[in-house]
Amino acid sequence: MPFSLTIQEIRRVCGQTYYQRGLNYQRQGRVLVAEWDDEGQMLFGEVKGSGRRTYQQEILFTAGSKHHFAGFCSCPVSNNCKHIVAVLLEWIELNLETFARQCNPDPLSLINWQQATRQLLHDAAHRSYPAPGEACLLYLLQPKTQGQTRVLQLKVLKSRHLKRGGWGKTTSCKLADLIGYYNPPAGARPVDKEIARLLSPVDRFGYTYDYNPPQIEGDIGILVLQRLLETGRCFFESIEHPALRLGPPRQTDFLWQEQGALTQLKICLNEKTDWVLIPTTPPWYLDRKTDQCGPLEQALDTPPCNP
Repeated sequence: MPFSLTIQEIRRVCGQTYYQRGLNYQRQGRVLVAEWDDEGQMLFGEVKGSGRRTYQQEILFTAGSKHHFAGFCSCPVSNNCKHIVAVLLEWIELNLETFARQCNPDPLSLINWQQATRQLLHDAAHRSYPAPGEACLLYLLQPKTQGQTRVLQLKVLKSRHLKRGGWGKTTSCKLADLIGYYNPPAGARPVDKEIARLLSPVDRFGYTYDYNPPQIEGDIGILVLQRLLETGRCFFESIEHPALRLGPPRQTDFLWQEQGALTQLKICLNEKTDWVLIPTTPPWYLDRKTDQCGPLEQALDTPPCNP
């Protein structure tokens, strides 16, 4: 078994983008199989993709190689993709104590290794919240209309946590400022920089830019939402509202709705509430009344469209 495998090595071999997406998949429980084969010295995996497809993985390990492992996947990317990352993280988490004990039998080192690994897999939310008087960044989710499409944009604000409670005067901030070559804004924390890396485009020269406001969408949008909720500093439309928090999964219904000559599929929550659809993959909801965000549980079959 590859006992020397580390989180840092997974990041290095697969890259930061695939690592973040794979971590998101692992946290969503998409890894169906993560099994080690002693004879073949390889790890087998199965991961549920963003649609209904399931992809298979074979991860080979070679001692003394610059790249300690090579992952092959049946998805279009084919190697060292987000599915490979998800299987590796799942395998480490499932075998954490055995993995650590055989890597280093010293009890104190074992405990330290376990704590460090768990910290990398699960960020502590309380570290992201500023103490009274400290500078910080705030996040606003703002629904916008682009043509006939509704999008959810993210606005970043610099502020300060007031000692009497609430937030001080705000000024706008660009995400690219958090990961550029200059000093980041006061109060920027590691989770803020991680959010910026997830949402800031990078050109072919490696420079970040954000000409357009970032949007919460796709599979990377779920990871961004999770990070935003962990900060305790994310709000919907106004910082005067309570901070958003993670809510339970909600069941949805699908209805065909006629609009003039067009017929489109409408997503409806089973519960009567004022809510906003977040176009992630899979989709999430934002409940205005409870200030909660969470996943939508979708029906397996879409209702037929009446001709």
